[in-house]
Amino acid sequence: MLITDREKMDAFLPHTRVWQGIPSIEKTKGGRLFATFYSGDVKENAGNYCVLLQSDDDGKTWIDPIAVAYINDDTDRCYDPCLWIDPLGRLWFTWAEHGSARRVMAAICPEPDADVLVWNTPIEIGGDVMMNKPIVLSSGEWLFPSAIWDPTLWVGPSQVVCANNAEKGSAVYMTKDQGKTFSRLGGADIPFRSFDEHMLLEKKDGTIEMYVRTRYGIGKSISYDRGRSWIEGIDSKLHGPSSRFHIRRLRSGNILLINHYAFTGRNNLTALLSDDDGASYRWHLLLDTRNEVSYPDVTEDESGNIYVIYDRERGAFKSSLEEANACAREILMVKITEEDIKKGNTAAVSPVVISKLSPYSREDDPYRKESCMSDEAFIHSVVDLEDSNEILRRLFARYNTSCVNLHKVDIEALDGALTALVSGDSRIKTVEYIVSLLKQNGSGEASDGIFTRMIDYLKENLTVEFSLDDMAQALSASKFYLCHIFKERTGTTVYRYIRAQRLAMAKRLLAKTEKSVSDIAIECGFTDHSYFTKIFRASEGITPSEFRENYLKA
Repeated sequence: MLITDREKMDAFLPHTRVWQGIPSIEKTKGGRLFATFYSGDVKENAGNYCVLLQSDDDGKTWIDPIAVAYINDDTDRCYDPCLWIDPLGRLWFTWAEHGSARRVMAAICPEPDADVLVWNTPIEIGGDVMMNKPIVLSSGEWLFPSAIWDPTLWVGPSQVVCANNAEKGSAVYMTKDQGKTFSRLGGADIPFRSFDEHMLLEKKDGTIEMYVRTRYGIGKSISYDRGRSWIEGIDSKLHGPSSRFHIRRLRSGNILLINHYAFTGRNNLTALLSDDDGASYRWHLLLDTRNEVSYPDVTEDESGNIYVIYDRERGAFKSSLEEANACAREILMVKITEEDIKKGNTAAVSPVVISKLSPYSREDDPYRKESCMSDEAFIHSVVDLEDSNEILRRLFARYNTSCVNLHKVDIEALDGALTALVSGDSRIKTVEYIVSLLKQNGSGEASDGIFTRMIDYLKENLTVEFSLDDMAQALSASKFYLCHIFKERTGTTVYRYIRAQRLAMAKRLLAKTEKSVSDIAIECGFTDHSYFTKIFRASEGITPSEFRENYLKA
């Protein structure tokens, strides 16, 4: 739902926000700037909403907000907003909705320079997640990047699940009639993709390149048929700290990439420029060296001015108001030109604060639900939940800092207690015991470190049989905690991840070698030919032999 009533928007003013981030920007022909980002609750979950801002003085001052995309505070969320000016001069305000439905919505303003903005009734683009700008092909079609996350991801009240195998991947929606109707084209299922956040770029030879956020940086796939099918994904070698980037062709024909360069995390946000169609990036201009600067979006005006928007220290996922208020919680904008990038003109880089949150001033404490409870009150609040997995999630969330102190926690005792909890035995005593274990102090391993070791273990054991107990013993950690961290970071389970990697390996061998299906099955870690065929058909909709035949025909 798009809210434009001023009285109703009072509930979304800056002083009501605990955090904010994930921005987008556009500029009209008349010179008006629009910006958007999302907020709501204390993190990215149910209750999120997208705000739209406006500036009529080139970003010096902003009206916050002029519109809000919002559904329901308890069960749904609006998030990942994006702005785009189409070839007709119309402003598109898009956002993702998750809750009872999963879809990308778009509100279109036909005259964004008008004194009074009028919005068309929001339309549905598709059932995926989109957060980056569309592109217009030289042949006239408009392509919207949109994805099914890989393969399930917690989004508050519900999960995003691929409806069928044909839908999975970083895909595109095409419109040939200027947004009246949309059709979903093919998708690229790039290994290790992370929330996708993909962007499209038409090359001078007519091919379309898709760049996708991955856990190692940025992956790439290519389409030779205007987005209908995509080749196997590869590492683009553009690197990055697993965060959103921005890539586009400028009016000059050069390619602009906004990414983290020579980074140690989400820092050193940099503008990179290519004059050889993306083969190399000769020029670099450092935009912001600070930590936790991320998620750039760009617009270019008719004079060649480049506007870069990004966030800094969002303030989400904190444990208290004091901790959130200590974050910058800024949305910033930098205005530069191609010449500035070519000259490395750091003097031209002057970040302007579009929005900066003051301390949260509403009377209620948004963290009151659990973080301010005593241990006794917390235990009684969760012990009667029907879903034991939800109890585990809330236990790990509340005691996350202590939970990673693995050197001091009795792993066998913890796993035994968690097993008892799942089976429903003596719940309150079991939860009390788990809390006592998780609260033990000691210097342990941060979740980043153990997640990295998990990935290394899975790679090393990709083609051999192992159990969660085997992995837990090898990493000296609780198998329940490992599963929690893995699901939190990847959105999937260990077993689904292993199966997907084995299938990806099998597809490569089927396409690139003459090995028999039986040999490939064994080499990829499947127990036998028939089991491999069953799993392959369930995933791809065809048998391994049919996959090989189709690849050879192509």
